[in-house]
Amino acid sequence: MKTLNIVSIVKNDLKSITKTVKSVNTAKLPNDFYVRHLVCIGDNSFGLDEQLKLLQCRNLEIVSTQDSGLYNAMNIGLSHIEHGWVMFLNGGDELATKDSLIHITDAITKSNCDLVQLQTQIGQKISPVRIYSKFNLFLGREMHAHPSFLFNFDKLKGLRFDEKYEVVADYKFVLEAMRFSNVSFEQIVVVKFELGGLSSRNLKQLVSESNKVRIDLSAGIFLPLVVLWNLKVRLFSRL
Repeated sequence: MKTLNIVSIVKNDLKSITKTVKSVNTAKLPNDFYVRHLVCIGDNSFGLDEQLKLLQCRNLEIVSTQDSGLYNAMNIGLSHIEHGWVMFLNGGDELATKDSLIHITDAITKSNCDLVQLQTQIGQKISPVRIYSKFNLFLGREMHAHPSFLFNFDKLKGLRFDEKYEVVADYKFVLEAMRFSNVSFEQIVVVKFELGGLSSRNLKQLVSESNKVRIDLSAGIFLPLVVLWNLKVRLFSRL
């Protein structure tokens, strides 16, 4: 049987992670996948371990390891996975409906690909049906929501989040995963994404870091294009 590993990150916030955990626990289980929910809580100084255990959720595994930040915690989550598929559903995010797990696993089975993108509800808006090819994700200025993506862990080849980036390591992670993955796109909303994360709180840093990612991954080849694109955006934003 295949495995769907759901990784959730939380930092001393019982309310947000409870919403996330309950949405997974109350969703209908697929017949052909084992659903495993890993919740990374850091050093447990807030006592989340004991409080989450009181919820008595199925297939819930609590990882209590001190981390140095969000992306380090996401890497810790990946280190606890051996095979199957992986998605990230961090504290405050939740599955969109009771059927979301079935929609997710059906999309994986139907796609015959190694990376699947679905839709998310971001605030009150539904993410657009956007074909995130390697090229338009690379040059596009709109950041994706990482819960949109499902990764075949066996094909990630040891890929991890680059912790030198504070707000866009997930963007780089997806771009790098696309280098050696066939990508499928399905028009169905499976996740409600909570606004207010690191990237949405600091737009200037997001733009700066995403440009550095593009230059880093292209070995500087696209530097002139990145510069021209940002000049164009600044010009039209003043009109």
